[in-house]
Amino acid sequence: MDQTCSLESFLNHVQKRDPHQTEFAQAVREVMTTLWPFLEQKPPVTATCLYWNVWLNQSA
Repeated sequence: MDQTCSLESFLNHVQKRDPHQTEFAQAVREVMTTLWPFLEQKPPVTATCLYWNVWLNQSA
């Protein structure tokens, strides 16, 4: 199963998790659009969506 995570799939997950938090989703989009190219160069960080799922679900 392919678990690679794209910027769009990450942002979609943020939006689906908190659909009424538009300001939060916009802030995440702005930050991650800037950081994503750097993170893509770090395979241990972006190898799977597990990292993002842990981060996104820690307050859920």
